[in-house]
Amino acid sequence: MKSIAIFSTVHKVYDVRIFHKEIKALKDSYKIFYFNPNVEEEKKEDENIFLKKLKKRKNRFLRIIFSPFDTFFQLVGTDYSLYHFHDPELLITGILLKIFGKKVVFDSHENNYGLIIEKTYLKPYILKFLIAKSVRFFELVTSYFFDGLIVARPDLEKLYKNKNILVFRNFPDIDFKIEDGVKKFNEKPIVVYSGGLTYIRGITQLVDAVGLLDGKVELHLLGEWQDKGLKEDCEKRKGYKYTKYLGNFPYGEHFKFIKEGDIGIVPFLPAQNHLTTLPNKPFEYFLCKIPVLMSNFDYWKNTFKDIAFFFDPLSPEDIKKKILYLLENKEFSKKLVEDAYKKVQKEFNWNKEKDKLLDFYKKLLKN
Repeated sequence: MKSIAIFSTVHKVYDVRIFHKEIKALKDSYKIFYFNPNVEEEKKEDENIFLKKLKKRKNRFLRIIFSPFDTFFQLVGTDYSLYHFHDPELLITGILLKIFGKKVVFDSHENNYGLIIEKTYLKPYILKFLIAKSVRFFELVTSYFFDGLIVARPDLEKLYKNKNILVFRNFPDIDFKIEDGVKKFNEKPIVVYSGGLTYIRGITQLVDAVGLLDGKVELHLLGEWQDKGLKEDCEKRKGYKYTKYLGNFPYGEHFKFIKEGDIGIVPFLPAQNHLTTLPNKPFEYFLCKIPVLMSNFDYWKNTFKDIAFFFDPLSPEDIKKKILYLLENKEFSKKLVEDAYKKVQKEFNWNKEKDKLLDFYKKLLKN
């Protein structure tokens, strides 16, 4: 059985895309050695899945500068069949491994130019702009030399020059067993948000919209707070007294809380990296059979036409109106749910994406 090295210095060990989707899809065909600085103990995690620890640097800037070389020196002496990495800061590592004769794949999750432009800790703007442009240029140049590229959404495919590219989307696993939510009789309707709790994902606008509803609904938040300041900001807003923060749960455990909801919401603000992204959230809501409210980006309106309802994410008033519309128009909401679930069963599902990934690997490793 051939062995694969998968490595990331940025993502969590049990990242949904990397661990729960890609690694678990590959483990029946390959031995997977997953390198990550957040691994607490090197161990055999599952059949054919081995967790390996990379050197961890706590300072963000030291990590960006030194981790590519730390990772290279740890891997260059190994003899895996393929080296699959996930972070743009590891592009240098990928190129160095190619120079030493390794077979390398780069997995791009985001529009990294847009992601850098959104970073609030990078100042002044001209510095941020120059860094973003440099990363974009380096991505385009280096991607030409890798044996393959994997991207998380169709728009990223157009950015790269590599001919061997796979669009591998974050669709849900329709075979995943979801526990039923426990909902009390006569309680308020629940609007649920699951994911990272950040300013750029519209959490403050969402809390304000719930405040405008003045107790007609309850907001449930699932995920990790960006920072203490955001949580404190939300707690000061009127809508937070109608909000419950349920916590941050491992993948799979959060579904039962989503199923308790009457509406699932994706309130991302119109940042550059959001306009054409395909987050996990709407697909998980579809799978849990609740109607979905989303920001009114053109790409989302086209992709999720007739299976979701849309609002202006910058307007708490519009969010409020669309929540009320879904709650008051039961037949419309029911049809959204039914059509979305059919779409998941037919097209938006992990089973089809999994087959694409396995075929991609098979072609890469046929020699």
